[in-house]
Amino acid sequence: MISKKLVFGLVLFVAIGLAIGTYSVRTNHNKTNSQTSKKVEASTNQAVITSQPDWDVGTKDNIDSSSSPGSIVINNSGSNTLSLSGKTTVASVDISNKDLPIDNNNDTYWRVQPLRSDATDYWKIDLGQNYNLKKISVFTSCAAIYNGEFYYSTDETNWTLLGFHLGCSDTPAITEGIIDVNARFIRYVPFAPVPDCPGAPSCGFVNFNELSLYIPATATHTTGSTQLNGGSDFFEWQTFTPTYTKPANTNVQFRFRSSTNSTDWTIWTDYQTPSSGSPLDITSLVTSRTGPTDSPTFYKYLQVETKLTSTDGTSNPTLSEYSIGYHTNRPPDKPVAGTVIIGN
Repeated sequence: MISKKLVFGLVLFVAIGLAIGTYSVRTNHNKTNSQTSKKVEASTNQAVITSQPDWDVGTKDNIDSSSSPGSIVINNSGSNTLSLSGKTTVASVDISNKDLPIDNNNDTYWRVQPLRSDATDYWKIDLGQNYNLKKISVFTSCAAIYNGEFYYSTDETNWTLLGFHLGCSDTPAITEGIIDVNARFIRYVPFAPVPDCPGAPSCGFVNFNELSLYIPATATHTTGSTQLNGGSDFFEWQTFTPTYTKPANTNVQFRFRSSTNSTDWTIWTDYQTPSSGSPLDITSLVTSRTGPTDSPTFYKYLQVETKLTSTDGTSNPTLSEYSIGYHTNRPPDKPVAGTVIIGN
């Protein structure tokens, strides 16, 4: 007589064999047509960021998502004054007051008195790094006819005349100029335009009250950490397609990073400038998976940072939407051998 334990064991053995056999048929894409194979189909998917709720999920820095719901623009395109607080200044005279032209107080000043004609007196500031300077504004007063010249440099050795000239006014006044230079150092040189001036009281003085420098206005938007999620079958990030308008004196740029867990991220890519409506191939830019081919680690989370720029403080670009194409075609998990104990 066949025992119940033996029958149960035989049934379970057959069931396990059928299960493994079924898995083999479904995952073996090279079976002949006579076999009942079921191929795992690849799938192309798309995620779209296009509505105000979409934009508001992410992190916004100087971004306006409400004026034109569904699009984002720079919230304040004119707020582009470079902070000069804490920058290093050097002066040839009146050294104790050399920081006053960057103290955000128009009533304080660095003074040159008397003015010299040999242009040896100066005031200089180190911005700490190169900046793309778009405008300069200077608040001064004086009691003489004089020249006030500004120079710029990237290395503090080679100087170029900025082409921004100050005149003289007994009443403090603001003088502004539109520029477009890359500079780290700015030097101001006030001097009398006549040769017999050095040391003479009639040469008067010049007060340098305040300096303002302007850089391009920027705004950034970053998608939420889990907003772009390729899902459990994610395989590869493929394309990025933005839709935007970009007037003169503006720019729209994007960069990307990916993660396995929405917490630990790869480094940001360089900024990219795809044309509006044109897909950008991001397969080689963004990490989608790492590790062995048969058991890779997938980076199913993606973040996109958008940078909007205005260089004239007035014009404003508009980003309407972007879409991300990604691929899913992961096969079922590989079977893992196990042990089954029948009875005691």
